Order: sequence, then C-alpha cells, then structure tokens
Amino acid sequence: MGASVPVMDLETLSREVVAIQTLRAEHEARLEGMAKSFRDLHEQVRRSEHLREIQAEIDARALEQVELLRSRMEGEHFQRVESLAAAFEESRRSHRQSSSAVASVMRRMEARLQDAVGQPRPALPEESEQEPHEVSRLEPLSRRLDDLEVRLGSLELNSDRVGGSSELAEGLLARLEALESRSTQLDEQQAGSSGRAEGLLVRLEALESRSAQLDERQAVSSDLAEGLLARLEALESRSDQSGEALKSADLEGL
Repeated sequence: MGASVPVMDLETLSREVVAIQTLRAEHEARLEGMAKSFRDLHEQVRRSEHLREIQAEIDARALEQVELLRSRMEGEHFQRVESLAAAFEESRRSHRQSSSAVASVMRRMEARLQDAVGQPRPALPEESEQEPHEVSRLEPLSRRLDDLEVRLGSLELNSDRVGGSSELAEGLLARLEALESRSTQLDEQQAGSSGRAEGLLVRLEALESRSAQLDERQAVSSDLAEGLLARLEALESRSDQSGEALKSADLEGL
C-alpha cells in the first residue's frame, strides 16, 4: 500500500513528460513553419528591392528622354520662333517706313496733278530724284514680305511637328506618372512586408521563449522523476528489509 502512491505519481509525471514532449514537438513544427514564412517573406522583399532598382532605372531613362526632347524643342523651335518674331518686327518697322514713303509720294503726285490741272509747272529736281529712290526702297521691302510669308508657312509646318513632339512628351510624362504610381505601390507593399516580418520576428521570439520555458519545465520534470525513482527504489529496499525482518521475527517467535 505504501509503495502504490509513488507509482501513481510516477505515472502522472510520465504522462506530463509525454504531454510536454508533444507540446514541444508542436512548437518546433510551428517554429519551422514560421522560419519558412520568414524566408519566403525575405525573398519577397529581395524581389521587391530588385523591382525598385529596375523601376528607378526606367524612371531615369524616361526623365532623360523627356529632358532631351524638351531641350531639342527649346533649342530648335523656340529659336526659330524668336528669329521669325524679330524678322516680323523688322518687317513691320520697314512697312511703316514704306507706308510713310508711299504717303509722301502720293502727296507729291497729288500736288503735281493739281499743278497740272491748274497751272502747269516744271517738276522740282528734288522730287524727280526722290521718286525713283522711294520706288527702289519699296522693291526690296516687297521681296522681304514675300520671304516672310514663306518663313511663316514653314513655321506652321514646324508648329505641326512640335505638336507631334508635344504629344510624344505628354505620352512620356503619362508613362512616367504611371511608373511613379507603381513605385509608390511597391513602397507600400514593401512597408507591409516589413511590418509582417517584424510581427513574425516578435512571434518567433515569443515561441523561442516558450520553448525555453518548456525545456526548463522538462528539466525540472526529469529531476523530479529521478527523485521519485530514487524514493521508489528506497521504499522498495525498505519494504524488502521490513519483509525480511518480519520473517526473521516470525522464525524467532516459532
């Protein structure tokens, strides 16, 4: 009867040790799963960083193309526009001068007609010298106006080309905005992945702490089991000694 109690304690302790070992195996399996998830997440973060590098390279190339197109437009189109504007202003000044010269010639011709209708008079030498001079000034001006019309026509063609270049620039800018949006999404995904990685690390540390506690409990249970086994052996030895003593006492009584 006295030896049955330690045997029950030993069985209970054995069941507890088995339960602890089972729980530890479950925690080890969970730790392996967490480690696998962490490795997968690390691989995903690495791929995201690679995608960000590719995205940065694409953005740099798009910006380079936009800057090249912008410099080309500024270097060619706007320079032509400025030169044509200067030529147009010069032609306007020449036109004003020629208009005043034509008005002067018309006034002189009207005066001569009035003189011819009323009282004929000889032409002044100054007037006879100035009229061919005014006509000679008008001829190059008309040629310059014709050249200006031709250059304005070429300017319209260039403006059409620049319109196509503007559409190309708008397309490149739209692609650049789409790439920036994609880069922002990748940054958000990477931030979420980093948060998940931190959460997994916290859970991993908690599981490691729990596993260490289970190891300590298992060590304590092992020590307790060894103590109970020692007590059981001592009780069995004492029981054997008591049985021998009783046998010897019975023999002596007989």
